[in-house]
Amino acid sequence: MKSVTTEQLRQLIHLQQGLVLDVREAWEFEEGHIEGAVNIPTSQFMERFEEIPKNENVFIICEHAVRSKRVYHFLEEMGYEKIVDVAGGMSEWEGAICL
Repeated sequence: MKSVTTEQLRQLIHLQQGLVLDVREAWEFEEGHIEGAVNIPTSQFMERFEEIPKNENVFIICEHAVRSKRVYHFLEEMGYEKIVDVAGGMSEWEGAICL
């Protein structure tokens, strides 16, 4: 499993190196998220995963990196190769958040 820390993610976002996929539920996302992140909650994931591009890096984040790991494994099984789990999740994010 490929993973990055939240600090590494912050640097990659600054360099515009991929898409941040937030898999928390909508109410969690609305309480604060990384600017530009796309929200596809795990409860809707099976119906919506095809919205995720296969041709760019996708950094998967949730609150504590539990749901993101499940999503990572699912996407890997579906043939996604440019996926990266964000270790620690939003609970360790120290960058700016949008409300």
